[in-house]
Amino acid sequence: MQTTLYASLTANGFLVRAGGEREIPAPILTDFLGHVRRCGNVVVGRRTAELIRATGSPAEFAGINVVVLSRNPGRGVATSPEEALRLLAARGHAEALLGGGAGANASFLERGLVDDIYLNVVPVLTPAGPALPAAPQPADLRLLDVRQLAGSAVQMHYRAGA
Repeated sequence: MQTTLYASLTANGFLVRAGGEREIPAPILTDFLGHVRRCGNVVVGRRTAELIRATGSPAEFAGINVVVLSRNPGRGVATSPEEALRLLAARGHAEALLGGGAGANASFLERGLVDDIYLNVVPVLTPAGPALPAAPQPADLRLLDVRQLAGSAVQMHYRAGA
């Protein structure tokens, strides 16, 4: 299954998170929701799923297969990236979209399960925050596209295994 990671970073490399010190700019959220609709699914960590519910965003995900990655099994919950991909494949999806958070993204990256990366760079500097995890081994990426999203935010689309 094709697996696409979607993440936003500050100019100094920290993840921009909904509900964090810096909010994700609206044009990036709109772009993300476009990817969610195109894929028909999104895999998120437990805290990201709770944030979606708490912010009143569930309507944006109507008709979307949301798989929550958590150590606690339950309906619509996967306890590993491999299980998340199996759940989506069983529902007829050919592509999985990873929507965060940092732990969920890390679990896919650490296992080498990411094919494409949409990386947004937001023009702010922050004193600290979570970052994308280190790769388990060196991995070359091939740049497929670069575009300006809004203001000075830039999106780069990479393919792994260049």
